[in-house]
Amino acid sequence: LSRDAILAEPKLSNLSIIKAAQGTNFPVTDEEAEVIQDLISRNAEVDLVPYAVDDALPGLFLSEGAFREMLDLWRTKKNLILQGPPGVGKTFIAKRLAYSLIGSKDPRKLKMIQFHQSLSYEDFMQGYRPFEHGFSRKDGPFFEFCSQARTDSNGDYVFIIDEINRGNLSKIFGEV
Repeated sequence: LSRDAILAEPKLSNLSIIKAAQGTNFPVTDEEAEVIQDLISRNAEVDLVPYAVDDALPGLFLSEGAFREMLDLWRTKKNLILQGPPGVGKTFIAKRLAYSLIGSKDPRKLKMIQFHQSLSYEDFMQGYRPFEHGFSRKDGPFFEFCSQARTDSNGDYVFIIDEINRGNLSKIFGEV
């Protein structure tokens, strides 16, 4: 999403990232999240350009061989963990790998979430949330993304977990 698209939406005028764009973790209300998802969906209805390894390599400090090896491992093992000190580009590389795996820069087939200490199974997978008249079941981002991927058996979908070490994994994944 462009900054202009976000600024044009009145319900997003109080986003922390707009007021202070420095940092990586910004709180978003449920209403703001829904508006952002809607904007992404509307903007995703564009012609998709194929995305290959050659498109991913510019700007990376990796050889083509190392990139292809990571991509092949990801295809084979179905998961990949990138580790290293902060600021070396793990998330940047992960997105490039993901689009190469998908074959196009399709934002509908890529979901990224950042783990934090307070994230729980009910937030990430599925759980009951209070509302005015009791409780209702609410699907989390992982459940929703898996449901979306299940309807498209021809496409590859990628779910990136950023900062996995910051979350309490037994609390987030539960019995999974």
